[in-house]
This record gives sequence, structure tokens and C-alpha cells, in this order.
Amino acid sequence: MKTIFLSVLLCISYNAIDAQDWCHQGSVWNYSWSSLGGPGEDIYTYTKDTVVYSRPCHQLAHTQISDLYQGNNQYALDTAAQLPLYTYANADTTYFYYYIFSEWLPTYFMNAQVGDTLLIPNYAFITNSDTSVLAIVDSADNVLIDTNHLRYYTFHIIDSCPLGMLYQQGKATVVERLGMISNDMVPFWHCTTDDTYYGLCSYQDSSFVITPSIGCPSLPTGINEIKPISFRCQPNPAQDEVTISIDGSMIRASLSISDIDGRNILDTQLTNIDNKIQVSDLANGIYLLTISQNERQAASRKLVIAR
Repeated sequence: MKTIFLSVLLCISYNAIDAQDWCHQGSVWNYSWSSLGGPGEDIYTYTKDTVVYSRPCHQLAHTQISDLYQGNNQYALDTAAQLPLYTYANADTTYFYYYIFSEWLPTYFMNAQVGDTLLIPNYAFITNSDTSVLAIVDSADNVLIDTNHLRYYTFHIIDSCPLGMLYQQGKATVVERLGMISNDMVPFWHCTTDDTYYGLCSYQDSSFVITPSIGCPSLPTGINEIKPISFRCQPNPAQDEVTISIDGSMIRASLSISDIDGRNILDTQLTNIDNKIQVSDLANGIYLLTISQNERQAASRKLVIAR
């Protein structure tokens, strides 16, 4: 989970703000994620216009719902209010207030072009000193969603990861009006395998709705660079056998299991919607499951063996 270092945020109510094509009335974003403790959601809801440090902006309430593992294959939902987000758009750039840095920083760049270098704020550190990551824009175009022609761009992080694995694979996509769709709303990258974020699950406002058709996330059609994979692994923690569940479009996808040091333990193909995988030969510990299929973005999840 992200750790946010608190700072004092002074804001007052503000009833007028310039009209923007970002953060519409009634906007609700639902981000789906998974972690060692189980799956969960981050829900961001437009609540009001306000002013933060003399900057007119929008306030987004942030609610986190976690599916907590309690042992003996028992889970319980935990709902908690988080610090609100503050955001505004200026021309083609969207800004967020970053508590950890105590300042407004540009985060989405809707005028990005292929080959551009972006400096993106980062809540987590790639190294001990970095507070931002460098990214290269891979594609930039327009996509038709319902009746809306929206700009989008994709990028990859060019910072190296000394631990050999960059969280969220160092790639992301941003779509106009929707924001980040393949990371969290305020994106972050770090060198770890602790969490796997699946990205935007649904979005709606007073005139526009995107909901998932099969599982999450629901990504706009027409953006071929991002084709996410979703799967379930049960039980987790496991002892001798796990069942990997996928949707029908993912049959013949590849599954690999590696240990915490990155050594490959098993490679196999998923030939059914529910696939039973024997793990009785694995010692107690933490392993990484990775599923990939052709051009689709690989998905990873931790597997705990505990006997």
C-alpha cells in the first residue's frame, strides 16, 4: 500500500471556478488493485470546488475498500476514508497537490507527442533521492469513446530499477477526461513486487459512463497498446494446489512462477478457464505469478505458500 506523509493543508470553500474539461460534476473514478493481503478498490469522487494555497481547484473524496485476509480462507471488507485529492487543469496540463512534496505538480500532459520526455512526480522513490521519474512518450493519438473524441498518450519509464523489477512495469496510459487508466489516479512506481495495480475499473460523470464488460479494468477500445489481463488465484495463501481462473479470451496464455529472487520455478500454459496448478514442491515463502498473452500487458500477483 502507498504511505502518504501528512502535511498541513489549508483550504477554504470556493464557489466559482473556471470551466474545465477535467473533473466534471458527478465524476467518480473506481480503480481496482490487488496486493499480498487481497484485492481492493480506490474510489475518487468529485465533492466540491475549493481553493488550496490560493489555487482554485477541485476536491476529490478518496475511499479505499480492502478485502483483508483473516486466516483460514476467511476475508472481510474494510472501508476507510483517505486524505482527499486536490486537482485542477490548466490548458493541456492537469495538476495534483502532492502532500509528500507540499506543492502542486503537473502530472498529466495531454499535449504530449511521440518521443517527448516527461518529468512525472512520484510518491515512491526509484532511488533514495528521486522524487520524480523520467518517461518517454511512446504513442499519442485520439480515441473515440461513445461519442467523445478524446486524446490519449502512452509512455514508459526510462529510470532503471536496481532490484531488477519495476512496479507496474514502468508503463502507463493517460486519456483525456478519464486521466490515468493503467496505474493509480496519482501514479507511482517503485522497485518492488509487493503490489500489482490493475488500473481504472470504471468512470462516470453526469453525461458519460464507462463500466467494465468482463472484470476490471475497463479500458477504452481503440487503444491497442494496453490490453490488460485479469486473473484470480485461490486459495492464497496456499499449501499444495492453487486454481488460476481466467476468462475465455485468455485460454492458452502463459503462466510463470518465480521466487522472490527472480529465479524461474515453473512455466506452463493455461488451457482452461479454471486451471489447477500443483505447488506441493514449493517451499514455504513468497512467489510471483505472472500471466502473459501475445501483445497484452502481463499481469503479476503474489502467491504465498504457507503450511
